[in-house]
Amino acid sequence: GGPQCASYLYRLQQARPDRPGAYGLYVRPKFYQIFYSNPVGIKASEHILWYDAEGELNLDVLCKYVYSLYDPPKDLFLYDPSVKWVEPLDQALGSPSWTITVGDDVYEGAAIEFIGNAWGRRTTVFRVERDGFPPIIIKEGYVESGRRYEESALLNHAHAPGFLPGVVRVVSAEDVQLDGRTIAFQDPSSQVTKTKRRVVLADTGVDLEHARSVNDLMKTFYDVLEVHRTLARERHVLHRDMSIFNILMYPMHASCVGARWQDCPPLIDDILGEPRRADAPRTPRCLLIDFDHSAKLVENDEPAQQDLRHRTGTPMYIARAVAAGKAPNKSYAVFAEAFVEAKMPLLSAEAKKLYVEAFGEDRYNRYNDSESTCHGGTVPLMKRDRQERPFYHRWEYDAESVFWTMYSVLLRVLPKESSSETEPTRKALAQAWKSLNEHTIPDGWAKDSRESLIEDGPEEFCAPFLPELRDVATTLHKIALQVIPSYAVMPSLPPYEDHLHEAMQRLILDYLVAHRDDDIPLQSGMLRNTGGRVEEGGREHGMFASELRSTTGPKGQAGGVGRSLKKATTQDSVSRSSRKRAAPEHEESSQRAAKKRIQPYRYATATGPHDRRPRKHDPPVLQGQWEWPAEPAGGQPPSDDDAGDDEADA
Repeated sequence: GGPQCASYLYRLQQARPDRPGAYGLYVRPKFYQIFYSNPVGIKASEHILWYDAEGELNLDVLCKYVYSLYDPPKDLFLYDPSVKWVEPLDQALGSPSWTITVGDDVYEGAAIEFIGNAWGRRTTVFRVERDGFPPIIIKEGYVESGRRYEESALLNHAHAPGFLPGVVRVVSAEDVQLDGRTIAFQDPSSQVTKTKRRVVLADTGVDLEHARSVNDLMKTFYDVLEVHRTLARERHVLHRDMSIFNILMYPMHASCVGARWQDCPPLIDDILGEPRRADAPRTPRCLLIDFDHSAKLVENDEPAQQDLRHRTGTPMYIARAVAAGKAPNKSYAVFAEAFVEAKMPLLSAEAKKLYVEAFGEDRYNRYNDSESTCHGGTVPLMKRDRQERPFYHRWEYDAESVFWTMYSVLLRVLPKESSSETEPTRKALAQAWKSLNEHTIPDGWAKDSRESLIEDGPEEFCAPFLPELRDVATTLHKIALQVIPSYAVMPSLPPYEDHLHEAMQRLILDYLVAHRDDDIPLQSGMLRNTGGRVEEGGREHGMFASELRSTTGPKGQAGGVGRSLKKATTQDSVSRSSRKRAAPEHEESSQRAAKKRIQPYRYATATGPHDRRPRKHDPPVLQGQWEWPAEPAGGQPPSDDDAGDDEADA
């Protein structure tokens, strides 16, 4: 029926990025109904009877529908000729390739790496292989017009003083046009316009779950913390969505065109390596991508400060304070004991020697604590000592998101020489993953489901991990002790915004120094799942179909929304009721996603608001009845094959 037609249109627009909008025709013996789908959502006509009251055949609207397939109304944008479908010549019903035109450049042989929600940003990511060169990534989606920060502009700003290693670079970016008109759609309920934007990116990498060893992962996490703090300190850009989707390893960089930043700090290979590398060729083990929700750090700029008060992130990885929109005031995170256990870690003798050689004694001492401080701030010994401060996105919140990413990955990686799962381990894994995977963004303050994971003692914390990973799990527990405190309630705040980065990096460095010669090889792409079975090729929440929920909005206005294939981000215009209604979708959809096969290389990106996948039992998603335009005009007539595709979806 109607829901099935809506589902077909949803799938069509995921599979066909060359179709910004698409029609559907639903036929019954007594009536027919016409659908129109675009990134804003889906519309449906009223039920149109085949015969009118006088018994005359009622084909007027149907004829207009057929005519408009060949001459579409100018504001419906049925076709985008800048991205063209290329049929495979050597395989019947094989996956197509795509030819994409961006400005004066033509990219042939593009393959789809990632598909977003058809009724959201509809982010689509293509990969273009090049002989002898790293691949090119092309990312397109429908973004809200008038946003304060745009990804390509932020990335160009980040690299303006010179190439900053570890941060993805932009080759070109444009708003996609058709016959001189920008392809855009307006949401009638919010009056928000979504414009099709395409960005060409020079760098890519490998998903974290395809790591070849534990040390490779730990080095990646060390470097991503260093890149993040450098980006914030030197370029004044805060990422605000650190997650498993946006941190890649084994980066593949295109050649550096133009100046390279000469003041890149020492990275993990520089600290551990002998001899130490020179500044110029320093390359991190990570690649930080997806700056759709990033913001500039500008002092004395009220609009910029207001941006930092909006909550944004991916629920499984979002910092607890960001999820709540304020520092917790009823959890262990605010008690004095939490701060006492979170003193800045002191390095082992060998690790300290390497640290001081790389950074100097002054930096090491600068972050160390006295007896009365924690990360340089004052410990709130009594309840009256805790300070209530307005919420804004602090650097440490992104560092906490890196911790949740570490936990998610290390919990499920599979060593090459792995012992069999035991029943206690399976149960502990299932419970831990449930707490992590089912975390949602609360509407107002609520106890975070993940707090039980980090407030456990060492034995309970390590219980879900495989025995071979006991040492790295112990290190992860030490990092958890640094993450637990709510530093924002301290009477005097830590003097350095990157204090949590420093603490986490010290513990990672200690682990790498201690295990330099006994790395743990991993089965790349093979994961434990919550049932204790081995999952081949991808994670349970899915590289291409994670359907987690994400949120952004002022304090007190956030809630979980359904997210397809990566994440949705709610905007202020999304009603609370719609977020609540969509939230229960996650568990079932993430289980469906576990069955999908993924590829080792990817570029994960954000989708957008109102992201919700149609289900078999869903009614049609309507945005009010509508009438057919009286004078269809504009656009280019499609080929017969293209028209046939639309009719096949009816």
